[in-house]
Amino acid sequence: MGGLPGRKASMLAGLVAGVLLSGSVVAFHVYLAGFEHSDGLVGGIAALWVFGGVFLFGALPGYLSVRYRLFSPAALASGVYVLVLYESVPHVLDREQSAGAGLVTTLFDLFLLFWFVPLAGALVVGAIEYAIRYDDPLSSKE
Repeated sequence: MGGLPGRKASMLAGLVAGVLLSGSVVAFHVYLAGFEHSDGLVGGIAALWVFGGVFLFGALPGYLSVRYRLFSPAALASGVYVLVLYESVPHVLDREQSAGAGLVTTLFDLFLLFWFVPLAGALVVGAIEYAIRYDDPLSSKE
């Protein structure tokens, strides 16, 4: 009863987290930043990079949280995403009101391109947490 959750539950948690994060990015992109582009969303390879990456950014920490009961990857990923939104919303709203403000790159724009950097940070922190929590240095198998 005290074991780790199964692979199916972990996969489902990762899938749900990835879909929720991707959905929030699509909503933010369409409703707040959609006026910047004539067609609203990016297309082609860029869409695969952005939305596939954002899905992974949500799914991997969600999977690790359930599968290995790690707190830090999901907390770090969530914190980064909330910070990105918090810092970007005022700038995006300024873009709508002022043509010159559209020239400024927001943290949200950078997040969509470089999602792998905070994801790597969350995975490294998760590996450290795993090593601390589950690696018992007193039980050596020699």
